[in-house]
Amino acid sequence: MSSSPQYSVNDLITSSKEIEKGFIAQTLEKSKRAKPILDEAFGFKRRILEVDSVDKLIDYPELHNYLLLAAGVSTKAAQHLEQSSKEEVIRALIENCQPLAKEQYADELVFRYLLAWGDSLGGSLRNWIGLEAKNRFTEILVSQMTELGKTYAWLDKNLGQRNAWVTQQPSDLSRVKGLAWDAPGGKRVLLYNRKIPLVNKNVDVSVLRMDYEDIRLEHLRNPSLYVAMGEIKGGIDPAGADEHWKTANSALNRVRSSFAGQGLVVKTFFVGAIIVQSQAEEIVSQLSRGLLDYAANLTQDEQMDSLCSWLISL
Repeated sequence: MSSSPQYSVNDLITSSKEIEKGFIAQTLEKSKRAKPILDEAFGFKRRILEVDSVDKLIDYPELHNYLLLAAGVSTKAAQHLEQSSKEEVIRALIENCQPLAKEQYADELVFRYLLAWGDSLGGSLRNWIGLEAKNRFTEILVSQMTELGKTYAWLDKNLGQRNAWVTQQPSDLSRVKGLAWDAPGGKRVLLYNRKIPLVNKNVDVSVLRMDYEDIRLEHLRNPSLYVAMGEIKGGIDPAGADEHWKTANSALNRVRSSFAGQGLVVKTFFVGAIIVQSQAEEIVSQLSRGLLDYAANLTQDEQMDSLCSWLISL
């Protein structure tokens, strides 16, 4: 099978219909994730209004985490603060609210609380977008192997290192941390989001020639075992398309140069949900020059089928 698909620029560009579908899916997910946050915020306001005055809020320990977040102290940051420091932050917040009437300072604290959660919600959604892209990639890989009659195993992130490889079909794709199968050239292991010692960075997808039953840390340190490496970008916003491609392209260039420094060549590929004109032109150019071995638009089933079939056959 050819390692350089003959795509035109227009083949790779994400359609307006797919962009719309992607935005709708993200909006629905954001609404689902926002609901428990809003419920907590309404509960927070009810508790504030039950307290006689803003000065006395400090006397209710069950409100401290809410107040700290309203003050801009994240849950992670709060773990590094002594109790006295937490109380100092809360008192400063309360002091700012003292000139306000009860309903006003309640609203002020809740708005600040929701503002702090906004950053967290954005990060949570970005993680979801990345996970959905990986799940889609996994789904097609598994489907391709099933159609080809290949047996495969998958690495369950919820299990320990012992017996973590499972042979039955995964019911929850989000748990899949890796895949293993028999390729024409021998056994293969695919690992997601692993730090590769030679590159000294995390790579979204790494494929190695080895048996999953024998995999050990030293194998990851052996550059000669790597077959292919790729980047997957699931964002659908056209405004972020160039940044997604720049990040992925930089990572793939780092991979190629790292292996070239060892006198080795590793195949590279790119998968993106949002690909605009300028990206598509550069991708097609890299494919034609053999710099990039494969590419696919995540929203195009035919392209994804082709890429996954190629990957399985390596």
